[in-house]
Amino acid sequence: MRKLFIHIGRHKSGTSSLQKFLCQNYELLLEFGYEYPLLGRRPIAHHLLAKALSGTCDLDESDKYEVDELLLSIENSQCNVILSSEAFQNVKPQSLARVLKGDFDIYIVCYFRDQLSYLLSSYSQAIQNQALTESIEQYSKRLFNNLNYNDFIKSWEEAFPDASLIVRSFDKKLLTGEDIRVDFLDVLSLNELERFRFDSKDQNPSIGNKLLEYKKALNRSIGSIGLDTKLLYRVLSELSGLNADYSLDKKITQCIYDVATETYTAQNLLFKNNWGIQLSDGFKDVSVSNSTVELDVEDIFSITAAIEAKHSTIGLKIIDSLDDIFDIPTPPLNIYVKFIQDRFGVPIFDEAFCTELVNEEVLIGLVSKLLSMHIGLQDTIALSSLVKLKLRQSNQFNLLINEIAIYQNNLKLDISHRGKGVTVLSSIVRPDSEHMGVILNHAVPLVLAGEKVSIVLMAEMEWPSWRKQAGEAFREKFTRALVEYLDKSALDYLNKELVCSELRIFVSPRPNILASLLCENVIRFEGVARFRCSNVYAKDILNKCNVTTVLFSSAVADVKYTDRVLVRHENPLERQISFHPPIRIKPDSDRVFNMTSFGGIKKLISVYSSNRISHGLSNLTDNDWCGLEKLFTKYPYLSWTLIGAADVTVAYEAIPDSVPSFVRERILIMGVSSLDTVYRSDNVILALPGIPGAGGVGISSLKHGMLVLTIDDMQSDLNNLVPESLRFANMEMIFKKIAEINSGQDVSDYFFAIKERLSELGDLRGRGKALSDIVNLNALDHS
Repeated sequence: MRKLFIHIGRHKSGTSSLQKFLCQNYELLLEFGYEYPLLGRRPIAHHLLAKALSGTCDLDESDKYEVDELLLSIENSQCNVILSSEAFQNVKPQSLARVLKGDFDIYIVCYFRDQLSYLLSSYSQAIQNQALTESIEQYSKRLFNNLNYNDFIKSWEEAFPDASLIVRSFDKKLLTGEDIRVDFLDVLSLNELERFRFDSKDQNPSIGNKLLEYKKALNRSIGSIGLDTKLLYRVLSELSGLNADYSLDKKITQCIYDVATETYTAQNLLFKNNWGIQLSDGFKDVSVSNSTVELDVEDIFSITAAIEAKHSTIGLKIIDSLDDIFDIPTPPLNIYVKFIQDRFGVPIFDEAFCTELVNEEVLIGLVSKLLSMHIGLQDTIALSSLVKLKLRQSNQFNLLINEIAIYQNNLKLDISHRGKGVTVLSSIVRPDSEHMGVILNHAVPLVLAGEKVSIVLMAEMEWPSWRKQAGEAFREKFTRALVEYLDKSALDYLNKELVCSELRIFVSPRPNILASLLCENVIRFEGVARFRCSNVYAKDILNKCNVTTVLFSSAVADVKYTDRVLVRHENPLERQISFHPPIRIKPDSDRVFNMTSFGGIKKLISVYSSNRISHGLSNLTDNDWCGLEKLFTKYPYLSWTLIGAADVTVAYEAIPDSVPSFVRERILIMGVSSLDTVYRSDNVILALPGIPGAGGVGISSLKHGMLVLTIDDMQSDLNNLVPESLRFANMEMIFKKIAEINSGQDVSDYFFAIKERLSELGDLRGRGKALSDIVNLNALDHS
């Protein structure tokens, strides 16, 4: 007779490792006559079936259909069947017994760990995976009410009276091969271990000690900071194995130890008598300690720096809020400066120190990160001596010190005279960069709308290389970029009709000149360090000018010294105004919207720079990967190409090992590459979850008549670009929509919406008038 093995957990007993193992060896298990059904997996365990039986949530129609298909496939399977989900421990066993059909010998398999070990692991998981802030003492009072293993196993025994109950200890010393995967193969009577694939990596590592206390403190502010909790979970999991201070140990307070001993000693003895499993011998594996783990400033810095090194966006968001999270009395950057002083034991301004450590690669890397952060003038001066590590030549170093002295002597701007018009203030950027396009997207429409506009490009400090000749060369390149930006009709309009308007360009002006260049209205930018406009005089400018700040990066959480902030999403907060800058549309763009040539989607495309592909793939949920697996199963010709990865190998590692090989083989990750083949009507551009950027590719794709499908995320540039009908709740819904399109769904409404959106954003003068109205708000208040 066929056998049905139902693995019901429990939680924190190696379930993720076992389930991943079963997924990885799916084909080999079939060869041995065991099926681990694909249906119902989310993505590596049968959580969908457990969810359906829990009665606590409603399933959509597709999920209900999938559960029915799973149960039918179990009934008709010609193999032995394995089901696994630790969520089964939270369902009523009778509900599972009622839905299972077919002729089987049923085996209920469950692994148990002693209650104190379970408490430590469960508490760590709750801190890591949730916003829990309570102490372990408070947590234990709730948890200890649900750890009567005798009652638990009795309920399964009553629901499945004819089944064999296989009860195992999760104590490593008692597992076959000291490994739950080997132990489970022993349950299945499979012993050809050399044929199975084993991954040594812990699938669900627990954080502990100082990292646990750090996350607990972070949980108090995690909502206000706006962190991606799933991505943070992965980052902390990676860190837990790097340092003993970050990993879980087996220490418990005397009070909790006494409660556990009193509550469970007799129960565990009964459990041993009934099942032959000794869960604890006086809880000897746990040590008693009443000392508490405390974080000092260096701990906070070290952990924050480690997080920032793993994921810069998350790290910078935490850095911006360190004062509030940990009640640190000094600005966050001062912690870094102090750390350098303490680590090397020398004053930060000592020139001999810089010379001595000029080849110190570790310090160079650290300084590079510090100088790319959002730092003000005083912090810049505090770190300026370290810049010599990159300048290398003493004459450049001395010139730099002289330039700093100029700024120190000119901290106050005399902005007594302000001309009419708008000053677009930015840091120096390359004329051929995407950042130049952002500047032009705001400056040129204002000119077309009749405003007098001056563009001022300046550095945080006056670098010696920016002499007059360099400035002239830059202006020439900028003018060439401006000509390329405008189509002929707009250029003629600019040259012939707007006699009252003008566009002036200034590169790296001195402080005494800057004041005379500022108009009554100022547009400044906040974004990545290389694009951020100078903050040196921000406060003085705000006192005299009407300031509008454009958020170029969603990583910027807060903006000081501004009257209003322009955001590209449609849910502005206080002081924010929703405004999407214009895009350039060629006059013949209508030709790309010929729907007669659209024959469905053949390839999925995502384009992101740097390490964003790795982070985006890491953000995909279990359901997302399941959705992609279903899509690829239904349409064997589909593939997914991701372009722009900084490290292709690292990006591939972001794909979970549980993803089937046939799905992995149809995912192509590339480095920086030509996009010539991307813009095809049978390609679709996809946004990755939780990742900003890709707006430029999205614009080009829309102009080529392509579909762009995005996740409804206000931080996503793609999302803010496309019509609402092309935004979805998650990647799983996007994959479902692609399946519907390839099954013949009419997409003409989508393309009409795209055309309308392009028409709106392509109106340079209309966008310029809207921007002019925004930047002139409350201008009289500063007179």
